[in-house]
Amino acid sequence: SSGTYTVTVYDNFTTGAINTTGETICYNGNPAIIGSTTVASGGDETITYKWQANNVDIQSSDAATYNPPTGLTATTTYTRYAHDGTCNTSFVASTGTWTVTVNPLPEPTITGNTSVGLTTTGNIYTTEAGMTGYNWSVSGGTITNGSSTNSIAVTWTSFGAQSLSVNFTNANACTAALATVKNVTVHLLPVPTISGPASMCKLSIGNVYTTEADMTGYNWSVTGGAITTGAGTNTITVTWNTDGAQTVSVNYANPFGFYAATTTEYYVTVNPLPIPVITGSPNNFYDVPKGANYQYSTPANAGDLYSWSAPGLKGYCSANAKNCVNIQFEDPCGSFGQWTINVTETNPSTGCSATATKLIYITP
Repeated sequence: SSGTYTVTVYDNFTTGAINTTGETICYNGNPAIIGSTTVASGGDETITYKWQANNVDIQSSDAATYNPPTGLTATTTYTRYAHDGTCNTSFVASTGTWTVTVNPLPEPTITGNTSVGLTTTGNIYTTEAGMTGYNWSVSGGTITNGSSTNSIAVTWTSFGAQSLSVNFTNANACTAALATVKNVTVHLLPVPTISGPASMCKLSIGNVYTTEADMTGYNWSVTGGAITTGAGTNTITVTWNTDGAQTVSVNYANPFGFYAATTTEYYVTVNPLPIPVITGSPNNFYDVPKGANYQYSTPANAGDLYSWSAPGLKGYCSANAKNCVNIQFEDPCGSFGQWTINVTETNPSTGCSATATKLIYITP
């Protein structure tokens, strides 16, 4: 017969296979291209592909390979499907799946004081241990130790609102998208002042020294004296026991709980007292003649003033010797018993005075 009839038999359709290794990325990362181990083939060789992510069709995914978009935030399993135009017109899954495991990013935390004192040292701030690539930064301060570890020491050098931050890489090689920031308030340290007498006499009592009120932890100390009242308050009373250059010192905590960097010292001068000593004789009188005159004196110190008191006091031994006086017994018969002689010596340049006493007895 004339003519031939040809039956064309297409090759068996196969869906091929994709790579199955998978990968692990960090949250919001960029997955790699998913490769094709074997492309689909057979049928009429008019191959159409589609991809699914977690069993949901991905639009415009019509190639043997697939490049997932960046910014993946959840673990996703990818599969490929294929068909030809004649023999297999419905999508059939290719062999294998590709899983992108998404690890979460770390969320660093910071522990440490948020209220600190200016120039204070040893302020410790800590984040999670066992990480790598620790990256600390500080505003208004200086990291003095541990900058590449999970624990740092900071000296704060600027007062007011400051901050510190940290980031690191976790065991899954993921780094936080943003560093963690901790806000810190840096307070000025107090600077105590002291008011009170700066020059006084030895053994003087009731000397009042005052510093700022409404603070806490008042810590006073004195050299050459004793605090008699007010040791835990802003006002103390001091008795000065030792002459010479002495000090009053104080420190305290301000309302934020911070002490001054250094104790405040207030310098005082404790002036020595004169040392009058009454000499003269006799101390006991027997058969004292009427009108008898006796002299009693204390050592003379240039510039010092002397004030005497005694029964029968008749004036100074001479106009220029006021450290010496005459005592006269007008009527010895009526003057039996104890007599008291006092002299007060005063240094006019310091205002310091001391009194000496001598007792004499008139015996019938």
